[in-house]
Amino acid sequence: MSLDSPRFKQEPRLQQIMDQGRLMKVREINQGVHVLQGALLDLGYSMPRSTAGTVISPDGNFGPETRDTVRALQEEVGISVDGIVGPETMETLDALFPAHRYRVRLHLRAVAANNEPICRVPIHSALEASERVFGRYGIGVDYGSGESVYLSEEQLQLFQQIDTECTWDVTDGDMYDLHRVGTPVPNNEVVVYFVRQFAEDILGCGGHAPDRPACTVSLAGTLWTTAHEVGHVLLTSSFEPVHERHRQNLMYPWAVAVRGVPMLTRDQVQQMRLHRCCEPVGSPSTPVRRVRATPALQFP
Repeated sequence: MSLDSPRFKQEPRLQQIMDQGRLMKVREINQGVHVLQGALLDLGYSMPRSTAGTVISPDGNFGPETRDTVRALQEEVGISVDGIVGPETMETLDALFPAHRYRVRLHLRAVAANNEPICRVPIHSALEASERVFGRYGIGVDYGSGESVYLSEEQLQLFQQIDTECTWDVTDGDMYDLHRVGTPVPNNEVVVYFVRQFAEDILGCGGHAPDRPACTVSLAGTLWTTAHEVGHVLLTSSFEPVHERHRQNLMYPWAVAVRGVPMLTRDQVQQMRLHRCCEPVGSPSTPVRRVRATPALQFP
């Protein structure tokens, strides 16, 4: 039996519980446990030991606290109480999260050609990666629109390379001008601009004008660069630390290969959910019909 919840269905370890009957219990440490713990927290259970860390939180460790929390859930919903996550418990959780509780809508604007040799990750793959990393925290990433932005010769020269220094508040310069091109979108939705390169040795920038949530990503970016820069937009300049020191965290400053999907801390998730671009759409126990068009972006 497959999982249906968008929160769980792309998590291989949780899917193994349903497909192979591989039970999750005490002493297991992995990302599947991390996702499970996040869901239990969103159901209102307190897990102070599992969330005490500042780098990995919840900690992904199926210890006594997680076992006791699973037991509390099992008792509350009236299923077998053993503190082990098997098919029955996983099916229950799957039903409790029929849809994401929050939604971020992204509008993709390609200024540089997606088929240039410098391009490491197709734009649609960057979108899918963003869906996966945020989706495990109950934040759905919706495709709003996609455009190949046709520019004048003057604009082509201006945006061939982004020279503006990456700062939080972008009030002038070529990045400010870049964020004014393309079809306008509501100011509670995020525009992602894909450019050829930056003058700085960076792959992306989450800086934008205060009234225009946007980020800029180089075609040389990695699979997770777009999600990283969207993360900066949602966290805002008030969140500390700006970058995390753990390589597995989405907000680690350097583009490196990670094992599995990048993670977020509980504090990061809660901060992102407060942003005006992260719209509440329901609760875990209330089915929400979520419609998302599957993009077929054909950028030149």
